[in-house]
Amino acid sequence: MKKLMKCILVGLVFVGSNQWSRAGVNIIDDFIILKALGTGATFSGENYYDVKRDISLLNPNFSGANLGTFNILSTDVTIGGNTYSAGGLLQLSGAELKTNVAPTGDYQNSSNFARMAYSITQAGTSPSSFTLLNLNFNGENPSYPNYKWSTTGQTTNLLNGLAVGSYQLAVYFETNGSYFSGGQQFYSINPDNNGGANYVASFNVVPEPSTGMMMGLGIAGLLVVRRFRKIA
Repeated sequence: MKKLMKCILVGLVFVGSNQWSRAGVNIIDDFIILKALGTGATFSGENYYDVKRDISLLNPNFSGANLGTFNILSTDVTIGGNTYSAGGLLQLSGAELKTNVAPTGDYQNSSNFARMAYSITQAGTSPSSFTLLNLNFNGENPSYPNYKWSTTGQTTNLLNGLAVGSYQLAVYFETNGSYFSGGQQFYSINPDNNGGANYVASFNVVPEPSTGMMMGLGIAGLLVVRRFRKIA
């Protein structure tokens, strides 16, 4: 009887491990799509930044990138045919995720999920919460066992509400897998989060030029007043 109970328990553990910790789905590549209109950026304009790979021949790497320095503008300004939006523009335009599955009955479809999590914090500060961007299932890409998820056409200005300072944008990706055993069975996989450290790029926010100039003049004026007081 004890032997039978032991076999049943082992079987239940085996089923549970299949359902929740299978390794049938792998994240093979992921991208964040950003439109940066600032100065000093490693790459300007709209780009697919390669998040997972350390080296990419086609896209700039996100991890460690300088996304630029952005002025806090009071009005829209057009320079050289480019319009810089009030408040600057570091726009999240979307994200993309690519996966493949083990040829053992594992798969993904629109009942699964895929998403990118992102967070903006001051430089050197670990994120305490993330915002989720859900990705749409694009199907087999180009064919089984490869899949693609993506969301484009977003217009989220990541600079909204930020004060002058140095910041970092941290991201990670997650998805789940399925296998068929009397119906679709879901299981979780490890997220692509750089071993828990997340993938991080940096940027800076500075005052608009007129504000910076006025601050400089104000400080200079105070120094002159102090000097005259000392002479008197």
